[in-house]
Amino acid sequence: MRNLSMPDSPTQTLYFCCGTREPGVMSVQEVSIGETLKRVFLAGVDPFTVFARISSRPDGYGPLICMFMLVFAYAVSSMVPLPRVFVYSSRANSSGIRVSVSDGTIRVAEVNATSGFRRVGPLSEEHYAAIYMLALGFGVGAWLSWTLGVWIGSKIVEGPPVPSSLLSGYILSYKFYEYVARSVALTWYLRGVSLIEIVVVQDTLRVSKILAFVSAALSSIGGLQMTLNALMVFFTIWGIVVATGAISRGYAPLRKAIAGGVVAFLIHSLAQSLIQYLLLISF
Repeated sequence: MRNLSMPDSPTQTLYFCCGTREPGVMSVQEVSIGETLKRVFLAGVDPFTVFARISSRPDGYGPLICMFMLVFAYAVSSMVPLPRVFVYSSRANSSGIRVSVSDGTIRVAEVNATSGFRRVGPLSEEHYAAIYMLALGFGVGAWLSWTLGVWIGSKIVEGPPVPSSLLSGYILSYKFYEYVARSVALTWYLRGVSLIEIVVVQDTLRVSKILAFVSAALSSIGGLQMTLNALMVFFTIWGIVVATGAISRGYAPLRKAIAGGVVAFLIHSLAQSLIQYLLLISF
């Protein structure tokens, strides 16, 4: 009769629930916190080596750490320009977004008026709280979308099963580096900007609108948009490489792994775009 004893640790519990304690399928071993942190930071740098190790010795803590690291990096990236934001409101009708730059001040207005503004002030604590929640939703959404992508992409190759949620969690390591690089670029290019004035129609101070206006302000800074686009292209390509490493796990033929990585990335991109759209319209 099978031994139905319950697992002794959170790591074993995760794989017990996923059905991976079957003899001959996967050996679940405890992984030290040092090894877990090493995987967390290297999964986005040396994916083929790290995912091969994860496949042979899985752990349940690393994916969660990667997700929270991504949430932190995304929040920091969003926050970089926000201390410079000052909001005005107007009773005038919306007439499209206009951006003007003068002496370190960028004004983004959706009203065709030069007076009659009401000072609203810097962003409130409620706005910052909403942005934190948006960052958390982004991190969870990225994990879910990668889980779906890896699950579908893994169908192309064969091998010992590893839960898609485990692999997709570690894939988030490269996204952490992407938003760290974005934060550095924003900090560098915003050195000469002292104030970002946003003029909106009264009673439309939604976080999604504020972020859209900040994005319009950033697009007026010479060289910044080109740098951000270059980062996006690089990390798109590198995301496919990381996904290929996750699909390969050290045993799959490279051609099949690349095909699986591309499929996983495309599914992730579509799902993430939908999740992000739903998040933005919620705030």
